[in-house]
Amino acid sequence: MHYTLVTLEEMKSFLGPKFTHNSPIDTKEYVFEYHLAAHPQIVVKVYSSIHLNTAVARKKGADAIRICAVHTGRNIGWIRSTRVLRVEGWKHNLAKAIHKVIDQANARFSPITEGFIIKMGREV
Repeated sequence: MHYTLVTLEEMKSFLGPKFTHNSPIDTKEYVFEYHLAAHPQIVVKVYSSIHLNTAVARKKGADAIRICAVHTGRNIGWIRSTRVLRVEGWKHNLAKAIHKVIDQANARFSPITEGFIIKMGREV
């Protein structure tokens, strides 16, 4: 698999309007967010590896695209980060990773516990 240069326009076009740009102050890359419809306090984040100053992805081997989910109400991580390499087919791989994180995030909710699954006597 060969490295593929990913631009800001490509990423925006691929993610579409449901993902909004919201890069935290402590990062130098574009971060895109998507709030789950069923659980708006859960945000899926795509750390694009696209530099804020250049609008182009970092150099080969420098960083991968990362996807995770966070619970904004509790200010905690919800689903661990998944990496997508910037190689040929990155769009297909990113779509699969996003769907996987969304499915995992939704699966953590339970009507029995009114919001989240309890394991071993503690919140997860």
